[in-house]
Amino acid sequence: GGSIEEDKDRNVQLLKDFFNSLLKCKVILTGKTEIHVTLRNTIFYKSWNLCQIALENGFSCTNTQAFPLNTFSEFGYIPIRTKGATQKRTAPSSRDSTLYVFHRINNP
Repeated sequence: GGSIEEDKDRNVQLLKDFFNSLLKCKVILTGKTEIHVTLRNTIFYKSWNLCQIALENGFSCTNTQAFPLNTFSEFGYIPIRTKGATQKRTAPSSRDSTLYVFHRINNP
């Protein structure tokens, strides 16, 4: 959460660690496993360069699409504010978010 440079750096590192950790999962290294990550379409989130982070950690972005909010809502999904939750601010909408699909590069 958050929208300052320090928050960006922490979230970028989190994504790097996430993709890197996937390389240790045998299930990820075999088959046609897809990794899905959804981010809001704001300048802040776009500045993270998600597809570049994935590429640098062995994954290629193979598809993007609008986040299927209605489908997820049917299963009880609701956006939750993380940072700032104590301030009683409502969570930002998931509308206009993008779902990114990644596959392992050079899948053995």
